[in-house]
Amino acid sequence: MTYTKEDITLLIDRAFNRTSLILKDKLDFGVINFRENILDGLEFMEHFKGKNQSKPDILDDEISLHIGDGRVFNALKDSNINLMRDLVSKPEMELIRIPNMGSASIRYIRSILAPFNLSLGIKV
Repeated sequence: MTYTKEDITLLIDRAFNRTSLILKDKLDFGVINFRENILDGLEFMEHFKGKNQSKPDILDDEISLHIGDGRVFNALKDSNINLMRDLVSKPEMELIRIPNMGSASIRYIRSILAPFNLSLGIKV
């Protein structure tokens, strides 16, 4: 079966609409108010990012809620870093000295902290 350009466009539109409905159903829990239109990607990210700037909320979380990489999690736990507050207060040079913690682990941790406008080595 051969598809015309119009068929492909229609299939893409249907897939996008279906994906939008799934996204709406999954994320419509009060964080984002979906009215009649789904926010476009950039607006969505800016809106969502603004909702996550409540630093005390994440700082009191256990690292297990945010660190999904088992190797990084175990290395932090072995060093008595249990809360996100403990983690962000450590400078990179101190973390890099922890066994099984390398530059890739530090990049991973930074990527976890970035959406919350947090970084390593801050005073909390």
